[in-house]
Amino acid sequence: MNIKMLKSTITGLAFLISGVANSGVIYDFDLVYDGSTFSFENNVSWHNLNFNVGDSLDITLKADQGDHWQWLLGSNERYAWIRDSCNSNTGLSEWEFSNNSSIVGSGSQNTSQGCIHFGPNTLNLANGTLFDQYQFNYTYTSGPNTVLSTQDILNNSPWGWTFNDGVRFQYVDANINEISEPLPLTILALGIIALASRRYKTQSN
Repeated sequence: MNIKMLKSTITGLAFLISGVANSGVIYDFDLVYDGSTFSFENNVSWHNLNFNVGDSLDITLKADQGDHWQWLLGSNERYAWIRDSCNSNTGLSEWEFSNNSSIVGSGSQNTSQGCIHFGPNTLNLANGTLFDQYQFNYTYTSGPNTVLSTQDILNNSPWGWTFNDGVRFQYVDANINEISEPLPLTILALGIIALASRRYKTQSN
């Protein structure tokens, strides 16, 4: 990873949708990937938040401008794996992958499991698909309340190995190419300068 930190906008906001019965609270989180792990803006995270029936969690993960992820396997993979407190809950999840604002994959799923994984293990994209943004929404349809933890957002966690392990997903930093491409031209220029200098010395003698 080049010495450039991704500067995607990160927000951690929660707001109440009022006037609609059972609409619940919508929690909106944008996260940034620095090449090895994720972080929340101003350390605002979902740690210790309680979620009720009707509450929704919206997550957006972005790569820096020009950067992207590449999907290396074709089916049944996890992405954005965020575990709750392992109560028995159900909910509706929807997800979408996009690249340069064009949708390259999407889907939805009703889940019923002990530990709800926000980013199910049934994602299917064509091998080699590129994307620079992942959006995920999960709405609780049952209780009791659950509490999310940030303990999984570590480099050696599912967040780490799924986002840049070279097996399931590979992160591509555009700056690496931007720096390496001029190198042959630089070598050629140095060669021309050296040749011109040699000819000048020969003529001087």
